[in-house]
Amino acid sequence: MAAIFGVWGKVNNQQFKEMNLRLSHRGQFVRHASVADTISFGVRTDVENSCFFKNSDVSVVAIGSIYNLDDMLGLLAGRDILSLDGTFASLIGGLYSVYGTSLFHKIEGDFSFAIWDHNSNKLILCRDYFGLYPIYYVALGNGSIAFASEYKGLLPLCPATPEVDPNMLQYLQFSKKLPVGKTLFNEIRSIPPGVSAIFLKTDKEPELIDKFPSIRVDIADVDEDRHCSDLFEVISKAIERRVADSERIGIALSGGIDSIGIACLCRKMYPDREIHTFSAGYGESDTDLSTANLVSKYIKSVHHEVLTPPSLLESSLENLVWHMEDPFSRSESLQLYMIAREAKKHVPALMSGQGADSLFAGMPKYKLLWYMKKYPWLKLPLTDIYSFTQTSHPPESLLGRILKALYFRGSVPFPPSVVGATVTPHSYSFSRIGSEFVNDVASKGFQYGQCQDIQKFERNLAAFGLEYKSPFYDLSVVSKAFAIPDQLKIFGGTQKYILRQAFRGVVPEKFLQVPKLPQRMNYDMDFSLTLNKIAATYLTKESIENRGFFKYSDVKKLIKTPLKKPYSPEWGMRIWTVILTEIWARVYLDQNGQAPTL
Repeated sequence: MAAIFGVWGKVNNQQFKEMNLRLSHRGQFVRHASVADTISFGVRTDVENSCFFKNSDVSVVAIGSIYNLDDMLGLLAGRDILSLDGTFASLIGGLYSVYGTSLFHKIEGDFSFAIWDHNSNKLILCRDYFGLYPIYYVALGNGSIAFASEYKGLLPLCPATPEVDPNMLQYLQFSKKLPVGKTLFNEIRSIPPGVSAIFLKTDKEPELIDKFPSIRVDIADVDEDRHCSDLFEVISKAIERRVADSERIGIALSGGIDSIGIACLCRKMYPDREIHTFSAGYGESDTDLSTANLVSKYIKSVHHEVLTPPSLLESSLENLVWHMEDPFSRSESLQLYMIAREAKKHVPALMSGQGADSLFAGMPKYKLLWYMKKYPWLKLPLTDIYSFTQTSHPPESLLGRILKALYFRGSVPFPPSVVGATVTPHSYSFSRIGSEFVNDVASKGFQYGQCQDIQKFERNLAAFGLEYKSPFYDLSVVSKAFAIPDQLKIFGGTQKYILRQAFRGVVPEKFLQVPKLPQRMNYDMDFSLTLNKIAATYLTKESIENRGFFKYSDVKKLIKTPLKKPYSPEWGMRIWTVILTEIWARVYLDQNGQAPTL
């Protein structure tokens, strides 16, 4: 894991030192340098080698992994480029010196980098296609601009605490995530995934160049067996690109087919490699834990069970929010945080099956799309349910309201209104249901959707200096996934059918049909009572009114006292999001992003 940071403009040594310290969890080695009169670059890594490159034309700081290195080096073959030293940073410098930004979209990997062009005095920030390596930036009051892999690194440079965006606060309550490129601060933005941002002046918004290929549905005219063999091959190669040089392979192993398939395939590919698997859950009755334990025995991995009882809410939420920054996660983020804490003792990186659900129609929302396609007369009420689950937009049709009550087994409270916000929950509209309806919807939202989800994985692993990897972010896997028809993704009501078939032969039959269960803590009475206890600490009448984000009457409606039965998952997560919002305000507004006691 690593981080980059830098400033174009005036910054004193103490500010730059504090900027660096805020990112210390992302690497033990630090290097920073003044690369031009008003340009300072810095990097933190766990590997003591240079992530810098400089010649007479450009200065570069770059981190990450590149998977088509030979192809990129081939583009520079025979070129007279000074000082190329074989590092990723020098490769970026060489490509830019010869081709400008025109070939950045051809780089396959997980990365971020910054370039200072000495000839034209411009700053360029670039982020990989799915945004696994984040970059945030802010314009400072003194005419400078700063960037960093986490925005907590920017706050020491700001002359005052940045202004909170009430619309983003409200969006967070509705969707439990934020739009790509936005944060809860008005002034702090992130570079979108797959984009090169060019800053010509410190007081101007950057020009955003997006030349990466868009994801298209392009169904291959082959039979099911060929789809399976092709899919197996591209997933195998994607895994190889990510772990070929690893002495020890770390895998976040849930009870789902995605991570089970990866674990079994890794063992087949690397029969003598040391594999560590990590699972989180609540005890003996946890189906995910028991399934993961059986899989670990089958592949002979070193298995680590991490128990996540409700008491963790009392001890770990402030640390979780500090690392996550924008508090849009659900309870699975706390589980990932605890897995990462354990994994750091054993492996340098962790791989998961994240992303497969969106490629192979594994989540409940894709089942709704499948039902719309199967029963077009239910399109309106099913769209109502789809909208409600994604943005909290209340169902408009009578049947939609009935389905909502049945699906959620009762009422679900509306999220509290944010004072001063004007944004409202939007509803989805699907104009045409074609033969590849599920694929069409999934492909349009895949890149940005994954960028929104990555943060809870990447940031929780980065908290302990771990790298995060997933073969389902490989562009060859993505391309192949959207060459497979709808009918093979949900077949006879079975979701991720084609992925299960592709893994047949390496995954034992008893694991192939495991149902898709959401990864989360156990939402039982103990969890609900702990939520109430945490709410009593953070969501007091005084704290809510002093903060001014919500009306206390709205928040009070969420909290049941006395609590006679557990909160439903959706109800509980409404409370969870409000609690995390207040914790975020205490950490990032009251303490200016200073780390809590870790």
